[in-house]
Amino acid sequence: MTPLHALLVEAECATGDALTLRLLGEIYAGGFERTVEAWVHRLEPVLAPDDQFSRERGRQLAEAARLYDETGSRDVAEFVQFVERHTVREAETAAVVRVMTVHKAKGLGFDLVVLPDLEGTRLAARRRGLAVQRATDRTVDWIYDLPPETFYAQDEVLAGYVAGAEADACYEAFALLYVAMTRAKRAMYVITEPVGTSQSHNFPRWLQETLGEEWSAGDERWYEAVGPATPAADSEARLVVGAGGRVTRRPALAPSEATPGDVAGERLFALEVAGGAAAFGRGVHDLLAQVEWGGGEVTARMAQSWADAGPAGAEALACLQEPALAEVWRPPVAARAEVWRERAFEMVWEGVWVTGVFDRVIVAFDDQNRPIQAALFDFKTDLVDESRLGAAARPHEAQMGLYREAVARLSGLPLAAVSARLVFTRVRRTVAIGVAG
Repeated sequence: MTPLHALLVEAECATGDALTLRLLGEIYAGGFERTVEAWVHRLEPVLAPDDQFSRERGRQLAEAARLYDETGSRDVAEFVQFVERHTVREAETAAVVRVMTVHKAKGLGFDLVVLPDLEGTRLAARRRGLAVQRATDRTVDWIYDLPPETFYAQDEVLAGYVAGAEADACYEAFALLYVAMTRAKRAMYVITEPVGTSQSHNFPRWLQETLGEEWSAGDERWYEAVGPATPAADSEARLVVGAGGRVTRRPALAPSEATPGDVAGERLFALEVAGGAAAFGRGVHDLLAQVEWGGGEVTARMAQSWADAGPAGAEALACLQEPALAEVWRPPVAARAEVWRERAFEMVWEGVWVTGVFDRVIVAFDDQNRPIQAALFDFKTDLVDESRLGAAARPHEAQMGLYREAVARLSGLPLAAVSARLVFTRVRRTVAIGVAG
């Protein structure tokens, strides 16, 4: 019933036993990440050109497999449990609104927090289902399907169990509210319905009973004293530690020499509006991220898959077909090589947390499975003149320097073994950044 069936038949492992042997062999030989990437790659041709959600999920699953591989385990059951518990940490910038549950916000802090929909049920509402009474050592004393309250209230044991369960539920609810109301650094807004005549002991009623009818406190115009964030005046990609030792997180986007409000001439006079250019660039990146290795068969398959992808598809295909970009898609002469595509990373650099995304990195290994070199490629869809590639590359030098550092740390290679090139997709040319050696 899914495209996977035809793929399994083609791979001659449509039965359970055959598939088990195939997967266990691949996992043993190459690990979970390489196995997941290989199967996601096999499914690529059957995905619709605009199905970016499935492609992103495939990349995220491969990233989770990479993290699990770092444990050194080859246990499939443990891997499944690991993936079920795995959460994706999205790259952040200084100007982002995050929507999350209270549980997920635990341990985090934000300048402004908005808490909506806190009504819920009464604070002491216990979990429904079978009643499970545990002893002090957490072993199970008894399990019982409680009757209606009219009956269990007349039994001392059952009534005592319900009272304890409601007390536990109330404690958990207060702990959750405490987490929610202590995330804000500057301001917090609580949005609820008026308590009215309801006698339900839920969050709004407890807040009113605790804080009174008037909840508001502090300066309502607190934001005027904060003002808009002002980027650092210099154009270097340095990471800055603010006053009081507080770390200013570097934005995940590439640093630029353009100052706020400046617009490059080629963009100012381009026929595309800014939003269209951004969507086009994202489209080219998403398509190129589908390519593991190039070649005639891959190019033909992508030409068919990207036929309905419009200008972004045409540009991505031209990059695959361009002889001058062969090094971007060609595996190195090595015992083994792997490709990182659209892989997010985080690292601590000079005491500061850095977040970013590699467009494409090729890591080569020797016959002992040790990394020997890495090539970093960053795709740029800017409108540039081929005669001015050097000038167009300069604003990105600082970013690429940081990315080289990140590749070196993540791969365990010395910085000299990591090369970096900008790939300008419009003119289909590369520019080397930095000196490896």
